[in-house]
Amino acid sequence: MLTPPLNSILPKIEGRLLIIVCSYRGGIGNPAPFSLAHAMPRLGKIGRLLDILLLLNLRRFIASNRDFFANPRSLKYQTGLIEELLQMTSPSQITIALDQALEADSARPALNAFGSVIVRDPKDLHLGHENVDAVVTIYPDALGLGWGALEADLMGTNTYLLNGRRRILPLNTHTKGKLRWRRMLAIIRAPELIASLLVIPLAAILAGLDALRGKS
Repeated sequence: MLTPPLNSILPKIEGRLLIIVCSYRGGIGNPAPFSLAHAMPRLGKIGRLLDILLLLNLRRFIASNRDFFANPRSLKYQTGLIEELLQMTSPSQITIALDQALEADSARPALNAFGSVIVRDPKDLHLGHENVDAVVTIYPDALGLGWGALEADLMGTNTYLLNGRRRILPLNTHTKGKLRWRRMLAIIRAPELIASLLVIPLAAILAGLDALRGKS
């Protein structure tokens, strides 16, 4: 079942509805972790040492596991979200704008049962939003990573964001602020970086205490 924000109710969507179905774009626009040793090979061992101090291995681990943390859902799952949405609302007309990255997906034909389907380039998914009464954007992940530009195009309209965790949120300044912060944390993995900075000195302290107590 779809879940609205705390202390609110599910939106009442009527009239002409535009449903935007997005692909997962978590890694788009994110550069590979920077390595001094790779960028400046003349540094030799110094460059490799600096990479260690700058947590290169951790940053590479975070980048390679971004998709794992995001847990993006399939188009089939997103289709199920649309079905649930339409069971709880009563639009008179439905148009689906499908990200072209999902055009060849095996679940694509199932969308035809809901309404007219238009395949579009990601930058054009918002087109036509001024001619409808409401817009619902379907994200495959919890944060809609990589879709900030689409939200900027839709700001000021009757738009809702439905994410991969089945939460439906109104697109407004408050939601944008929360998403901006959470997306930043999801990309840089700040808690992991902070923990990595603490674990080595903490381990050294614990090892020292064990040595003082005569433990090996």
